[in-house]
Amino acid sequence: MTEVSNLSNSTNTSSINFSEILKLLDDLPIVDLESTKTAQKHENKKAVSVGSFGRLDEIISWLSLWQGKYPPRIDHPRICIFAGNHGVTDQGITQYSSNMTAKMVQDCISGGAPVNQLAVLADADLRVYEMALEQPTQDFTQGPAMTEEECARAIAYGMLAVEDNIDLLVLGEMGIGNEISASAMCCVLLSENIEDWFGSEKQEKNTNITNTVEVIRAGIEVNKLLIRDPLNVLRCLGGQEIAAEVGAIIAARIAGTPVLLDGFVSTAAALVLHKINPELILHCCISHLSPVPAHSIILNALNKRPILELGISMSGAVGASVAINIIRASIACGTIVTDNN
Repeated sequence: MTEVSNLSNSTNTSSINFSEILKLLDDLPIVDLESTKTAQKHENKKAVSVGSFGRLDEIISWLSLWQGKYPPRIDHPRICIFAGNHGVTDQGITQYSSNMTAKMVQDCISGGAPVNQLAVLADADLRVYEMALEQPTQDFTQGPAMTEEECARAIAYGMLAVEDNIDLLVLGEMGIGNEISASAMCCVLLSENIEDWFGSEKQEKNTNITNTVEVIRAGIEVNKLLIRDPLNVLRCLGGQEIAAEVGAIIAARIAGTPVLLDGFVSTAAALVLHKINPELILHCCISHLSPVPAHSIILNALNKRPILELGISMSGAVGASVAINIIRASIACGTIVTDNN
C-alpha cells in the first residue's frame, strides 16, 4: 500500500529560515571510517581477485561507510516521491497542464504506476508526498518562485521523510515543469549556457525548446539580484518538490542514511547542497543516467558516476527503484569469502 502525505495538511513543519538551515549544515556528524576498514579487510579474503566485481565493490564500500557496519544490509528501503506544481508552466513551455501532476500521484495511490510494481519487486516502502499541488510555485519569470518561508518549509517537510528504521533512502519526484526549474537552477549554479541544457528527444517532444530557453533566460534576469547563494537559487527558480528533496538529503546525512537519487531533477537538488559544501552529498549515489543532456553535465560537476545507463526518461523514481536490486547484488557479491577467519 502506498502512503500519501500532503504539505497542505502538515502540522509538523515548524517555522525555520535559511540561516537556521545553514547552521544545521555546519554541525553534521562525522563519518565512521571503521566500517570502510572492515570492508577492506573482508575484500582481501574474497575467493575472487580483488576488483573483480568492478562497480559492485564500490557500491558495497559506499553503503557500508554510510550504514556504519559491515556487511551492510538493505532490509528497510524507502522510496520517497515528492510531487509539486510549477507556476512557470503558465508560459506555455510544456504540452501538459499542471493537472497531470495530480493524475500521476493518483496513479501511485491506486497502484497503477510503474514505481508501484518496482517497489514490490524491491520489497521497498513507497511513500508519496504532495507539495500543496493546489498551490503551485509562482511563475519565476515574474519574480521568485517561492518566498524564503515557503522554500524553508518545503525543506523542513522533506526532512520528515527520514526515519530511524530506513537503511536506504530512494528519492524521486513528479511535477509538470520541474525539469525547466531544475535547468534554470543548474544554469546559475554551474554558470552554463542555457542552450546546452536541451536537446533530448523527450524534451523536444514535450516542450517548446525556443520558448523554454527564453523563459529560463527571463527568470534568471528578473531574479539576478536575489540568486546570490545556492538556497536563494533554489527558492527563486526551483520548486517545492525539489526543496523537499534537498531537505530529505540533509536529514539522511544527519541520520547517516545512504541516499539513492533518481535522475536529473533529484541530482539538481543535490547540486544545491554540493555548492554549499561538497561533503553534504557524499552519502548520495546516482541511480541512473537520464537521457537529458544536462544530467551528464551535473554528474561531471559532482564527480559522480551513475549505477545504470538504460535511457530511462520517466520520472517518479523508476530508474532508482530498478537500481535497488543492483545494490542488493553488490551486497551478495561482497560477502563472498575464502574462509571464516
